[in-house]
Amino acid sequence: MNYPLANPGVFRTIQGEGHLFGVPMTFVRLGGCSVACPGCDTNYAVHSRATAAEIAAKVRDLGRTEWTFVTGGEPADHDLQPLLEELRLCGKVALVTSGHKPLGAAGQLIDFLSVSPHRTPAALPLTSGSQVNLVPGLNGLQLADWEGFDFGGFRYHYVTPLYGSAESLAECLAWLETHPGWRLGCQAHKSWGLA
Repeated sequence: MNYPLANPGVFRTIQGEGHLFGVPMTFVRLGGCSVACPGCDTNYAVHSRATAAEIAAKVRDLGRTEWTFVTGGEPADHDLQPLLEELRLCGKVALVTSGHKPLGAAGQLIDFLSVSPHRTPAALPLTSGSQVNLVPGLNGLQLADWEGFDFGGFRYHYVTPLYGSAESLAECLAWLETHPGWRLGCQAHKSWGLA
């Protein structure tokens, strides 16, 4: 099986969001996305294709890393099991998804799962993981849409403003005042100028 890779497909960087903030890691950016949010800030166009073994070899070629972070586009659009099995041979595996598709057996191969919903609560079949990250303004999402939703299946809870949006930041700050246990997230990689 060949996986579609966006550009850059496999690269080293520093995690700029969520609970793994500041950790050096290797990213695998898969191409394609069935969510297709208007105004998406990620170029997920397919740039090349590679097998799971080829992707893992590229990860190893970049040097020792504790974490490989699979992102997209939308990783859940693909049969992830062969890829995750190969990547686990390189170290721990993290994955971010919009949560609009279940991961099936591949979910058992993920050490850290981040769910960042891009739609309303009715369209979120994936309701547990390591962290949830709500981004008001993304795809029209408003935090009020999630009021009363059970986030108990997630260990860490973040609200992250859209980069550069004062309105989104204000919505996040208001949410934090009435929702104990939530944290304010950021997209620090953008201010750092990193991929």
